[in-house]
Order: sequence, then C-alpha cells, then structure tokens
Amino acid sequence: MDKTTKRRDDVKILLAYFAGYMVGMTVLSYVLEQFAAISSTSVLGLIINAAASVLLLGYIVMKKRAELAAAWRTARQAPGKNSWFVVKYFLFAYLATMPVALLLAALHATNQNQTALVGLFGGALWYAVFMAVVFGPIVEEVVFRGVIFARLLQKSRVLAYAASMVLFALVHVAPYMLTGGIKNGLAIISYLPLAFFLCRAYEQKKSLYASMGVHLLQNSLATILLVLATHG
Repeated sequence: MDKTTKRRDDVKILLAYFAGYMVGMTVLSYVLEQFAAISSTSVLGLIINAAASVLLLGYIVMKKRAELAAAWRTARQAPGKNSWFVVKYFLFAYLATMPVALLLAALHATNQNQTALVGLFGGALWYAVFMAVVFGPIVEEVVFRGVIFARLLQKSRVLAYAASMVLFALVHVAPYMLTGGIKNGLAIISYLPLAFFLCRAYEQKKSLYASMGVHLLQNSLATILLVLATHG
C-alpha cells in the first residue's frame, strides 16, 4: 500500500471515529432520548450502540488489517519476551495511576466514566465486557497510537505524546465535563499515566501489539474488579 493510500485511510479512520462515532452517536442518543424516549441504557439503546461499535470495529480492522496482522506476527516471534514487555508496561501504568487516583479522591473529584461503567456492568454485562476488552484495546489503540501518535511522531515527539495522551483522556471524560463541570473534568488526569505508557510501549516496539496488550491488561483488570463489585 502506497503512502498516499495509507494517509487517506488514516484520515478516514479519524473521521469515522471522531465525527461518525463519538459525535454522531452522541447526537443520535440525544435525539432518541428526547424524541423517542429511548435511553442509551435501555435494551434498544444498548443494541443500537453495540451495532455502531461493531460496525466501527469492523471498519477499522478492515482498514488496518495489514498492520494488525504484522503486529500479531511480531508478538509471536518471541512470545515470552514480548509478553513480559506488555506485563511490565501494564505494571508501570498501574503504579503511576495510583497516586493520581488518591489525589482525585482527596479533591472529591468523581470519574463519571467509571461510574457509568459500574452501571453498565450491573445491567448490561455483555456490552460492558465487549467495550472494555475488545473494542477499547483494538479501536482506541489504532486511533490514538496507530494513527495519531504514529503520524505526529514523524514531525515532533513531544507533539505526538501530548496529542495522543490528551485526546485519549478527553474522549473518556468530555461527555461528563459538559454536564458535571470542572470537577468531572479533573478526571482527565487519571487517564494520562496510562496514555503515556501506551504511547511509550508503542514507540518502543513500533508495533500495535505492545500498546494493545497493555490496554487489554488494564481493561481486563478493571473488568474483573467491576464484575466483582457489581455481581460479587
């Protein structure tokens, strides 16, 4: 695939994710709730959201199938060494997040994204697990590391880290900043340590398997804890 085609595909992925999925689904959810009394947490609302998520996932996998296949081959070349790399960076991210979580607790800042996830795990476990361990590690890593970070890294390392980290954090808290004000917005810092180590893992290995693996471990741990909290 030539550079022009790859650049065009990357632009299409960004448009599909930010304009089509993030903005489009937010508008659709609002319209459905206001004019059809269909909540995003209702059965029909969840089915609509799940369908949109599956469509986006399929589109991104199709567009990045060569890079994803290459990442899988790279991971298999030295499975023990590569697995340890992923575990190591997951631990780095987890330990770096702990003091941030303590700071937010001291400031009485609530992570509304986590609160929403607790609600999903309590009522729509299938959807929450899919979003956490399938959609997130694949779609978000392709968008924020495979496209944004990789593209900007060619121009500026600082810009690549800053843009990828801040945008990654923003998409997790922006909807709640609009309704909850500055305290909800403070939750953005809770995602920055993870975002940094996801970028670092990708940069170190120059492959999506590294950041996807770290993201998968992070979300899997959160999933287990939330399942225990809501179904224990």
